[in-house]
Amino acid sequence: MQAEYALGLMQFSDPEAETVAKTNLERAKARFGLNNPNTVAALNTLVNVMISQQRFEDALPLAEQNYESASALLPPDHSKTVFARSTLAWVIEENDRVVEAEAHYRELVSLTEAKFGPDAQITMEMRNGLGMNLTAQGHPEQAVEQFSVITRHAEKAFGAEHPQTAIFRGNLGGAQVKAGLPDAGRSNLLAAHSALVKAWGENHPRVKKLDKQLSTVD
Repeated sequence: MQAEYALGLMQFSDPEAETVAKTNLERAKARFGLNNPNTVAALNTLVNVMISQQRFEDALPLAEQNYESASALLPPDHSKTVFARSTLAWVIEENDRVVEAEAHYRELVSLTEAKFGPDAQITMEMRNGLGMNLTAQGHPEQAVEQFSVITRHAEKAFGAEHPQTAIFRGNLGGAQVKAGLPDAGRSNLLAAHSALVKAWGENHPRVKKLDKQLSTVD
């Protein structure tokens, strides 16, 4: 309940979220020790709070510890280990170690595709992380390949108008624009925008992000 409370505070950018998450982690460590599912969950909460504050340098040692603890308890293709590792990859990338992060994402795609299949949301999320990483590295053509695969699988799993499909389609459109394919990119950005406006309204942050991308293309 304390973890849920901290995450709720995080959604409203309440600085108290970090205090609640830290207190919860210390209680978990004192009662259960470090390599325990309860402690791993509490540590993951604190990492996510720090990420929400964009404190990636502070989050890095905690994300590393979180992944090590999850790996000590669970196999590498367990969903909790996968998400702990993907969080670590994200934090590594935000600390300007993008090539190192890419290696994590590529292995995560292989692990999840083998265990859960290409249509599973967890697999699509790992591939999306790889696509975002490739975009950040200045390889939009490679990112287009990844986002194209995800969008096809998302359409099959969720439907063309589902918000999750729209998010992936928007990422595809953004990568296409950067790869020198403005017409295809604009088409996908518009489709994503239309679906997300229907689902979440015109003032949602994701919709605003697409507005900005479309204005840049135009």
